Amino acid sequence: MPRSTRMCERGFTLIEIMVVMLVIGIIMSLATLSINLNQSNILEDEIKRMRSLTSMASEEAIMQGDEMAVEMHSNGYQFLRLMQSGEQWQWTPVKEDKLFRPRCFPPGLDMKLELEGEPATLDRMSCDAGRDILDKKEDSEDATSKLKEDNENEIPRIFLLSSGELTPFIVTLVWEDGSEYKLSGELTGELELLAPDDDEI
Repeated sequence: MPRSTRMCERGFTLIEIMVVMLVIGIIMSLATLSINLNQSNILEDEIKRMRSLTSMASEEAIMQGDEMAVEMHSNGYQFLRLMQSGEQWQWTPVKEDKLFRPRCFPPGLDMKLELEGEPATLDRMSCDAGRDILDKKEDSEDATSKLKEDNENEIPRIFLLSSGELTPFIVTLVWEDGSEYKLSGELTGELELLAPDDDEI
């Protein structure tokens, strides 16, 4: 049998197979590391965005002399302003400023909340594309009814007062793999962001 034919039929050696498996293992490890880093970045970005928006809303409450709040849900949050409707005062979503539009977390990210040292029960908010918390298809009467219902049900809220004070809270954002970041707020209005190792960032 010619030599070239024998070489074509000999197959792979054990060393060659081990090298290929090693390369595949390295590629898989790098891919897993990349995914984990990306998830960590998403988690950190979301908690930093929440801190920045809460801080800006608090500053606006002070400058405008308004009372504001952050309504908390397990999968997102929205900003409210205390407005007078007829003879009643109600917490209504901020619509005139897109910066304070409702925010939904990416899939796989959930929130836990403590208000004044007590755990709060959070429900889920509507995150359909192109919708606010209140469905834009609702007429004004339905929307008003929904606002009254939300106010009566006492959805957990962090109050941002015109005096500069806020409701003491601890927000924990948790990724599905268990990694987390925390944001805490003091009565004085101070906000502190904590990484998983409890070091301020």
